[in-house]
Amino acid sequence: MPNWFWAALAMVMIIEGIGPLLVPNRWRQYLR
Repeated sequence: MPNWFWAALAMVMIIEGIGPLLVPNRWRQYLR
């Protein structure tokens, strides 16, 4: 796999892990 693939995968994992802590529940309802 190319390096950019792992970089993108890591970004997604970080966003999915940190996102719920930073985004209020009501905002998440609009995003999904």
